[in-house]
Amino acid sequence: MRILLLLIVAGLAIGIAGALFSGGETAARDSAVTAAAPAEPAQVEASDGPAPAPQAASDPPPPTEAPSAGPPPPEAAAQLIERLRPLVAETDANVPDYDRDHFAGWLDSDGDCVNTRHEILQLEAVDFSMNAAGCAVASGEWFDPYTDRTYTNPRDLDVDHVVALADAWVSGAWAWADELLDGFSNDLGNLNAIAAGENRSKSARGPAEYSPTAPGARCDYLVQYATVKIRWGLSITPRDFDVVADGLGDCESGTIPDVSRVAADTSTAVSQAPPAEDSGATIATQTATDCHPAYEPCLPNLPGDDLNCGDLRSDQRPVTVLVPGVDPYRLDRDGDGRGCIG
Repeated sequence: MRILLLLIVAGLAIGIAGALFSGGETAARDSAVTAAAPAEPAQVEASDGPAPAPQAASDPPPPTEAPSAGPPPPEAAAQLIERLRPLVAETDANVPDYDRDHFAGWLDSDGDCVNTRHEILQLEAVDFSMNAAGCAVASGEWFDPYTDRTYTNPRDLDVDHVVALADAWVSGAWAWADELLDGFSNDLGNLNAIAAGENRSKSARGPAEYSPTAPGARCDYLVQYATVKIRWGLSITPRDFDVVADGLGDCESGTIPDVSRVAADTSTAVSQAPPAEDSGATIATQTATDCHPAYEPCLPNLPGDDLNCGDLRSDQRPVTVLVPGVDPYRLDRDGDGRGCIG
């Protein structure tokens, strides 16, 4: 009996132990399954707009814009170019031969014993001293922008015609009266003191063939060349015009004068027709407009001295004589460069 009871108790113990073991195994299996199950994706809030396009790993760069044309020339340059444009013309092969003797040498227009060369040396000197007679510059200091060098001996300097006399001759001066030829050769606005070697290198060449040795002087040279051509109504070759126009477009506006300050005497576009052969006829000067090149503002271009102050309108007075001593109408009685003031 006791043995039977022991067997019953042992069976119950084994049953309980098996139940406990089975429940732990099931729990462990459920835990493992839970751990291995993938996580549910996080919910993304819906957007009203379309989904963005997927970004490529390396998008190509945006297209490069085509380079734009260079900036237009400054307004002052454009105006100066337009004033020069009507003077463009090829050189007439039948113009009479040039001779330096057609033009005067250095004059003493104001009678102070200092001729034009020495007046330029005075005007452009940093410092200078005159000779004992007070008529010539003996020493001084000059900076030549064409060579970017300083000189102390006036003998090292030439006074250069920016628009060379030979250039002026074939550009229309061949038909001028002697008074205008002499005035042009002594026009202070067409003269610079530069190194003698630079002047010889420049010779009679224009902008298409010459530029100052020092690049920094190019703009001033082109402006001065163009201004002289305009003031005296001298033609300019297409090649020289193209070089001047291109060059002025690269210049700073501060280096270019207001066109309204350039004398409105582009009128002297003289005829370059050759004289009749063996006729002995004199060369007639023809003007494209009514302005005389010796004066500002515009005065009628009449032969001889056939004009006086009483013939002028109020808006033509007072008169400025552009080149001292060149006063065909004799309007500047006291020689101070201004006439018809009263």
